[in-house]
Amino acid sequence: MLNSNADLYADVVLPLAFGKLFTYKVPDESRHQISPGIRVIVPFGKSKMYTAVVHAVHFNKPEFYQAKEILEILDVKPVVTETQFKLWDWMASYYLCTLGEIMTAALPSVMKLQSENGVALNPDFVADNVLLTSEEQLLIDALSDKKSITVAEAGKITGNKKGLRLIRNMIERKMLIPTEEIGADFQKKQIAYVKFTTQAEDEDFLQAIFQTLEKKAPKQLDLLMGFMRIKMDKGTEFVSKSLLLKNTDSNSRVLQQLIDKNVFEVFEGDESLAYNKKEPASISLELSDVQQQAFDAIEHSFSEKKLHCCMVSHRRARLKFTSN
Repeated sequence: MLNSNADLYADVVLPLAFGKLFTYKVPDESRHQISPGIRVIVPFGKSKMYTAVVHAVHFNKPEFYQAKEILEILDVKPVVTETQFKLWDWMASYYLCTLGEIMTAALPSVMKLQSENGVALNPDFVADNVLLTSEEQLLIDALSDKKSITVAEAGKITGNKKGLRLIRNMIERKMLIPTEEIGADFQKKQIAYVKFTTQAEDEDFLQAIFQTLEKKAPKQLDLLMGFMRIKMDKGTEFVSKSLLLKNTDSNSRVLQQLIDKNVFEVFEGDESLAYNKKEPASISLELSDVQQQAFDAIEHSFSEKKLHCCMVSHRRARLKFTSN
């Protein structure tokens, strides 16, 4: 029979990609609150804190290191059941990953706060009619001047070593919101787009440009006609710079020459612009015989590339099928 006065230990799952559990000592005052499936706050490394899930409770002292003590117990009842742990174990084995990665995917962000997590003021929170503790008031004041702060910063501001519990309580009371949920640190990816200038929308101007390029700058002509083709195919006013240069086998120097001629302008925009389709502007151009031949050659070149890609994909598929 196990000695009830012996030190109690808990193996916990941390939200990290480690292939093992970590053992922590259970404080004497918490030994009757601890059980598998309960969330706890534990120190990790020199200064970090994590929300972990207790996997097992036992009296086996670690042999090769001094177990750190659990800082705080967060739950009264388990949030992860024995059946769910079995599912986690199976998923980790089947998908060749760790329990920590499964935990990260399975639990919502508010249930696995850590010292690096950020929090921001809930835009719907009104402090006028709410009685705040001195620590809560310090955080509210700090967030009035900053967009967001980390849990670790919150601990330094309040002088509270158990900052995770304070943050969790304020989230539950709808005072704060994890920045992961409101996207406070998210920035949309910006890419370069090419479009016609206002002057280039004029048919007479564009016709004159075609005639000039036909005689003096065939590479610029190829780029211009390629832009028009992609623009019409996609039904957008913009074409991403990288897509344009790739599909026309051109380069930034040729593009810059057309910018200098006031044909194109380049602007930065988020990636979603590429998917905002618009009705293409109706431009009627009268091509000369030489221009028409050049345009037909470009059309044929694009078709050849598409056919080549299809043939390569088909061959790869056949090779993969035969090898199996």
